Parts: sequence; structure tokens; C-alpha cells
Amino acid sequence: GYTDLKDILDRHKTAHTSHDSLQRLIEEYNTWISEHRRECLKKIKEDEEWASPSLIRYLMVLVYNRSILDPDKLNQYEPFSPEVYGETSFDLIESLLERVTIKETDTFMDLGSGVGNIVLHVAASVKCKCCYGFEKAEWPSHFALVSCKITKEWCPTSIGF
Repeated sequence: GYTDLKDILDRHKTAHTSHDSLQRLIEEYNTWISEHRRECLKKIKEDEEWASPSLIRYLMVLVYNRSILDPDKLNQYEPFSPEVYGETSFDLIESLLERVTIKETDTFMDLGSGVGNIVLHVAASVKCKCCYGFEKAEWPSHFALVSCKITKEWCPTSIGF
């Protein structure tokens, strides 16, 4: 788990000192991510359960970190305008999902969905017919499409993506 990742980072504390050492760190990290992803997906298939909140949180962090490569682009808006961008926390989304009943026949829509965190979170957490996000701002919309693509690559349909 995370201990293995910490060991990798500890072994490469001086990765910033040369291109070769940084490249070795990246290769080892990518190998760890690939192996860990397979373990998570295997466990989900064995249990035949919907993803747990802790697994969803973990996947959301991975997807976000791989999708939002330039977060400064999310803050390119006029202050105090309707275009202001902000993100909703994982815990707030979880608490909202505990209060709302969404059925398998329901369609979830998020207007002003930003980078798509809520849409992806709902898709992973709730068995509903479909989840849509609508965003008119260029960069959040772009990052949402990247996030959706990565999520679809990483997650089987059995967990809702």
C-alpha cells in the first residue's frame, strides 16, 4: 500500500540531483501505480461490491493528479463574476450522497461541473442510470474530459464509471 510508495520515495530522495535519478524514480513510481491499480481492481471483482468511499477517494486523488496538470489555468476568471471557479471537497460530496436517494433509473446532472469531480464521484458511488457534467469554462471543461478519459481507462464499469 502506501508504505511501499513511501519506500520508493525514500530510496529516491536525491532524484532531483540528476535527470537519470529522476527518471528512475518516475519509472518505479509508474510501475507501483500499475501494480497497485491491478490489486484494487482485482479486489473489487472478487468482492463484487460497489467501490468503497476510501477506494473512491484514492482513485479520485490519482485521477485529479494525473488530469489537472496546470491548476493555475483554473483560476483564469474575473473576480466576483459568475465565472468564479471553486472545488467541492470529497467529504462534502459524501455527506450530500448520504442525504439524497438516487435510484438506478435516475440520471445525475451537474451544471457548472468544473473539472468533473462531483460527476465522477457520483458515478463511482451510486448505481444510477447515467451521470453528466456541464461546464462552459474552457480549462475546467478540458480537464474534466481528461479526468473522464483517465477514469474510464482505470476503472471497470462495475464501479460505476
